[in-house]
Amino acid sequence: MRGFIIIIIQWYITMKKAFSLLALSAVASSAFAQDDNWYVGLNVLNTNAEHKSTVSGIVSDSYGVTVPARVNFSDMSKETGFGLNLGKQILLNNQFAVGVEAEYLSFGSFSTTLKMSNPSTGMVYDIVDDKSEMKVTAFNLNIKPKYYFSDTDFYLGGTAGVGKYKADFKSLGDGSNWGFNYGIEVGYDITSELSVSAGYRLFMTDIGYKGGDIELELDSFYAGLAYKF
Repeated sequence: MRGFIIIIIQWYITMKKAFSLLALSAVASSAFAQDDNWYVGLNVLNTNAEHKSTVSGIVSDSYGVTVPARVNFSDMSKETGFGLNLGKQILLNNQFAVGVEAEYLSFGSFSTTLKMSNPSTGMVYDIVDDKSEMKVTAFNLNIKPKYYFSDTDFYLGGTAGVGKYKADFKSLGDGSNWGFNYGIEVGYDITSELSVSAGYRLFMTDIGYKGGDIELELDSFYAGLAYKF
């Protein structure tokens, strides 16, 4: 009987220690899950630009008569650019995180062919200097939710944000306006400080110039590297 009581007491002490260790572990896990991490990142983008122009002007026809015309852009090139970002990631639990970041983007200088057409007749007029360039940059504020797959360092994430876009046209000058973007990415945390990612984002804005607007749509595939600190 005495031996049985001793066994019960030892079992109770062992279980108490086990529950204490589990409680400490849970507290430590919870504290880790709520850690906030600042990060800096670099992305390389390959961007295809599309547009819808309502910019107007005037040209002289073959008889020397001045007529109204609309500027059209065609054969816009694909360009490689870069993005720099600074943000803060908050771990909500072991699988979900959300980041808030500010970023600067330089999409590159897109070459394009300019044509002018009469909006009433549809007649196309040649422009002597029909080649132009458009340099596009942006400052964005983004929200980035992430889902980490169980027991892995892989994640699936999304991006949504707003910002100020600027387009510098060789032929039309500078223009800027607000725009927005959204996208999806996949990534992998190589270490607790370093991660890699790849994804797709769509940027849309409406740049105003004298005589009309240019609706820009930028489709970008990108790969990036981020460092947490």
